[in-house]
Amino acid sequence: ALFQAASSMVLNCWGREGRFWHAVMKNSKQEVPGSTTVCAPQVCSQQQIQDEIVPIFYHKVMSSDDDSVLADVKAQELSHWADVELDFVILGVDGCGSTSLRRNLGKHTGINFTGFSLYADDEDFFLHEMGRQTLPFMWQVEAFAAKRAAASQHVRPGLIGLYQAGIW
Repeated sequence: ALFQAASSMVLNCWGREGRFWHAVMKNSKQEVPGSTTVCAPQVCSQQQIQDEIVPIFYHKVMSSDDDSVLADVKAQELSHWADVELDFVILGVDGCGSTSLRRNLGKHTGINFTGFSLYADDEDFFLHEMGRQTLPFMWQVEAFAAKRAAASQHVRPGLIGLYQAGIW
């Protein structure tokens, strides 16, 4: 349900020719009193989202004039999983066999994994970096596409998959 709601919000925003943003608000003590998502016109820059759109949204939704919550606003554009060029994904939880599945599929000559491992053979760069986000940030999708393009020069052709044993 969480993924469907997030997916629906980003797709509805794009259907209105907008850009979908995630904003984190920190107060002057660097505490995080909240975060939100907002659909904004395509012409809005990241700086405009942070300086103008989120404060307007916050004041209207929260019916508050307390600007201390808006001491530090960081906005990042969100994307959608459909923009991540993958043939399949393996997700799992501790002890369910997803690691064994990945290792066995990895032996097949026509199956590849993203292989952007930084920490261990069984951890995938893209989702490890993302943590437990419901939607990927635009910069993550772009970084993944660039790494995939670079890797395609050195990796055998075939299906490409993403492995993350503990996404949820």
